[in-house]
Amino acid sequence: MSRSIYAVVTAKMAEGAYVSLGTGTRRFKGVFGNASMSIDPRVKLVAEYDAFNWNYGVSFRLGSAPVSERRVAADLFVGSIRGKYWTWALNLSF
Repeated sequence: MSRSIYAVVTAKMAEGAYVSLGTGTRRFKGVFGNASMSIDPRVKLVAEYDAFNWNYGVSFRLGSAPVSERRVAADLFVGSIRGKYWTWALNLSF
């Protein structure tokens, strides 16, 4: 078993723009951080340094719908890990 301890601080830089910095042990050893910025109510840009490599991407809000007593939102993320591995994700939040 491997445990990593870390601490992160996030600051709002402007409306829709955030910067986070952190440090930790083992997997999170070193300084890491990210920046995100909404360029449209449905589009967000993200860049991060994970203490090993740079990663970046863009998130698109696909929409939301009521489910039971909650509202569920769907987002599609497309990005690159280390600048050479493309990745995508579909996120549902409620």
